[in-house]
Amino acid sequence: MGAADLFWRPTLAGGEALSLREAVALGIRLVADWVDLELLAAVARRFAHCSPVVPGKVSPGVDASALAALENVHLLVRKAFAELPGYCRGFDVALLPFRVNELTVHANPLKGREYLAAGLPVVSTDFPEVRELGPCRIGTDTRGYLEQVAEARAGPRGSLPERAERVRSESWEARVEEIRRAVAERTLSLRS
Repeated sequence: MGAADLFWRPTLAGGEALSLREAVALGIRLVADWVDLELLAAVARRFAHCSPVVPGKVSPGVDASALAALENVHLLVRKAFAELPGYCRGFDVALLPFRVNELTVHANPLKGREYLAAGLPVVSTDFPEVRELGPCRIGTDTRGYLEQVAEARAGPRGSLPERAERVRSESWEARVEEIRRAVAERTLSLRS
């Protein structure tokens, strides 16, 4: 089962009961040094009427106290992968607030694919692989990022199947089939 199949299940309910305001998603599973905590805090302050949710753990050595101190932010314990689609059902926007550095410019945004598979609008900082990913909104600085979040929130509410379709061909099953075809073609060419 690929991410598009797992995450695109409109019947799943949102995660655990939280005292949420309007939901905005920060579906990061690990708050590590590559996450721009200042940008996340700016989102939480700008959208104070929303409830940013982080269903992931904070890495040792990362100080997320300023983010945790914000009244509308929900830092949860790390959730099992199978639980994430349920959380996505309650999200309006999914965020990829990565610092742009040597690590992230070479990162492959798996979370972005999962969010798209859930049909969510994705707002990201600017790094090469997210541009390759496709229909993501990109903010190149704090102001631009906040504008992209506002525009994504102003768009159609809920999950859109068109976004999920964008990544359906990226399932493990599709990758295996692609490899199988390549091997079969190569085998045929060697026999000729």
